[in-house]
Amino acid sequence: MDFSLPPEVEEYRRDVRRIIAETVTPAERHRQHSTGSFVCVLLYRALAERGYIERAVPGLGKGDPIELWVLFNEMEKAAAPSDALSVIIIFAGIINRVGTSAQRERILPSLLAGESLACLGYSEPGCGSDLAAGSPSPRM
Repeated sequence: MDFSLPPEVEEYRRDVRRIIAETVTPAERHRQHSTGSFVCVLLYRALAERGYIERAVPGLGKGDPIELWVLFNEMEKAAAPSDALSVIIIFAGIINRVGTSAQRERILPSLLAGESLACLGYSEPGCGSDLAAGSPSPRM
């Protein structure tokens, strides 16, 4: 059995490596460590310019799950900050799937362009907001 990646995925890997090398510079790493903000907007915008953020969003992009793995594997190997990008991809997928058309029009473009960040806030059921219930749960 051949487990090698198809040539187009290997090309994608090389391009992702190049983008990371060009954007996650020593100066950028210093900024992250000195500020405590492990977000690399330059990286996210560069990935977005190539369509790689949109490509990674489930239900929206044309990407393959193997490409998503390659993207985060390369970021991990380069110690590039990936948490914010993960949330962008998750949030964009949620908005695309269950958001209103107004939300998709207003929110998706800036996420897919790497210009906005997103965050998810939640807590345990019965101790704050209960996302599964759709409304705040009673305080204990």
